[in-house]
Amino acid sequence: MICKSCGASIADDEEKCPYCDSYIDHHKGQKVQKIPAKRDDWVYNKDNEDKLNPLCVIISILPLVGIILGIMALNCGMKKCGTVYLTIGIVSLFGTPFVRTLLAILLF
Repeated sequence: MICKSCGASIADDEEKCPYCDSYIDHHKGQKVQKIPAKRDDWVYNKDNEDKLNPLCVIISILPLVGIILGIMALNCGMKKCGTVYLTIGIVSLFGTPFVRTLLAILLF
């Protein structure tokens, strides 16, 4: 094998060129197998099915959290979960000022 950096002749099993200390890429030209990303179990259930996680439904009441969870789920192909989390987040975002105003009117 020939070093790409300095042109020295080196053994095939060398990890690093003994002459110029550059690392040898033995995997060049080989196909790399892509491994699909695993979905986070805290957002989804253990089987990675499109089922609602009760904890995520509860914390989706916080507007920003619900919107982020909804977008994450929709990007991962979880249409049902994403729609529910996003809907709860958006409704709580716009519903909170309405509820405060309504309570203020009723109490005063």
